[in-house]
Formats: sequence, C-alpha cells, structure tokens
Amino acid sequence: MALAAIGVIVLVRASQGPTAASGVPSRAPEWFEPTAAGIAAAPTAAITLAPTPEPTPTQEPTPAPSFPLVTPRIVVPTPQPGVIFTHGDITEPYVYITIDDCRNWTNIEKDLETARDKNVHITLFPAGKYIDAHADEAAIALQKAVAYHDEIGNHTYTHNTIDPSADQGYYGDLYAQLYSVRQALKDPSYREWFVRPPYGSGLGNQFFTNAAVKMDLAVALWSIDSKGYQDGSTLRSVMRNVFDTGHFRNGAIILMHDDDTDTAALPLIIDTILARGMKVGGVLSNILIANGATAATDDGSHTAGPSGAELVMGREDYAPVA
Repeated sequence: MALAAIGVIVLVRASQGPTAASGVPSRAPEWFEPTAAGIAAAPTAAITLAPTPEPTPTQEPTPAPSFPLVTPRIVVPTPQPGVIFTHGDITEPYVYITIDDCRNWTNIEKDLETARDKNVHITLFPAGKYIDAHADEAAIALQKAVAYHDEIGNHTYTHNTIDPSADQGYYGDLYAQLYSVRQALKDPSYREWFVRPPYGSGLGNQFFTNAAVKMDLAVALWSIDSKGYQDGSTLRSVMRNVFDTGHFRNGAIILMHDDDTDTAALPLIIDTILARGMKVGGVLSNILIANGATAATDDGSHTAGPSGAELVMGREDYAPVA
C-alpha cells in the first residue's frame, strides 16, 4: 500500500509540469485557452488554482488643473464667417488679450503660465511657419494652451502682408496654418474661430474675405497695440500704449506679441486691468455671442481709436511682402 501511494503521488506531480523549485516558470498546457471550450477540455486533476494576488496599490493620477473662464458668459459661440471685429461688446467691462506670431515658444509658455496663475484666459494667433520651424516646442506650448482652456486662432501660414485686391491663394494659406495647429495638437478636429491678417492688412480684399468665409472664420483685429515688439520698447512704454492712449475701454482687444518686453509686461497688464475695475474677458470667441452684436462691423470702419490708421499696426520691424 505504501508503494502504491508513493506511485500515485509521483504520477500527480508529473502531470503538473515543472515545479517552482526548478526556477523555470510553468508554461500553460497547449490545450489551455481562456475560452469556455478550452476550460472544458482541461483535465481538472492537473490544474492547481493559485490564490488571487492582492492588487498592487496605484497612486491616483493628479487631475489636470481646471481654470474656469473669468467671464460668466459661458455659451457655445456662434460662427460669424467674414465678420470683422475690432473690439468686443462695448456695453460690458471686459477686455481681451491676444498674442500674435508665436516665434518664441519659450515666451509663449511663460505667457500661458502667467495667465493660468492669474486665472485668466488668452488667445494665441500663431503663424503656421513658426509652428513648423520649432515643431516640438510649438506642440508643447499649444497643447498646454488647450489644456489651460486658452484659444488658438489663425494668423495665416506665411505671415505675408495681404494684398489690397489680388488673390494670393488665401484659402491655402489659412488652411495650411490650421493643419499645422492640428498636427501640433494631435487633434484633427480642433476648431478655430478667428483669423487675424498679418499687420491688419488686406481689409476689403474680397478674395481674403471669401477664404475666411470658406474656413468659417471671423476676422479679429484689435483696438490697442502694446508695441512691445518695437526696438527700444520698455515696460513703461508698453503700459503707456495699453492704458494711456485713450483706447482702454469696454470691449478693447489688446494686441501683444511674444517679444521679451511684452512677455515681461503681461502680468502687469493683467493686474492693471483688474485694478482699473475691468476684467479679462477670456478667450476671444466669447465675443461671438448673441448679446455681443455691438462688437461687430462688416466693413472694418468701426474702430476704437480716432482713426483707421491704428488698424494697420503690427510688427513694424518686419519687411512686409508686397
């Protein structure tokens, strides 16, 4: 009987395959599959169920910070293709901060962090060629902008001056910029609401207007130019251009760039806006709402300043392409 019992034990161990002591991980028999048929075919005497391991505790990922828009007007914007905006609603105490070109992505990231720290939102208008010129840096900054609930608009791909009357392939120029933005964001459906023509040029060019309409874009100009891009600009000159030229009023759209002076001035500008009893109105698409009718003009003639000359400002240090 003892010999028989020993024989049974040997047979059972042999049927269970290599033991843990051998140092070789046991391999599931060929007939075993994680299906009902496979389980039914298994010889039950040869299966030893291991205890269920305790789940390894994992640290919950820290949720991404969420910063609600300052403005209470949280509605879905209504597209207004081809309509020109030089300011927001003049009946409400909101001003809007926009940053053009985006050549210096380090400064753009600083601007985004400044806006986040102060719980406001801004709108970027990058030119497509500056996205592609520094694709990795641009991708990080633009993805951060979307994560922070900031907004990206269209500033053309080429950043060329728009001819007053000729067709220079504007639809392709606008679409190429949108493609670069979507590539950087890894989001083929990202929606832009505005195009800002470089230098404020091309107003009245029907070919450009048709391209904007085809892209479902309104046209965003500005009522205040900080001129931080100019040689010799200082914090004092930027603050004076924003607040002391008579254009700081309800609905103002502030044009800035990613130059060092503008980047250094941004936190001071936000603080001064609030100190003067106004608010940053959030992303620019907030003006595309029903009660913002006083913001729009279809011919570009309604400016916040005393003359239309203010609308053709913008990077005077560039050599515009004819």
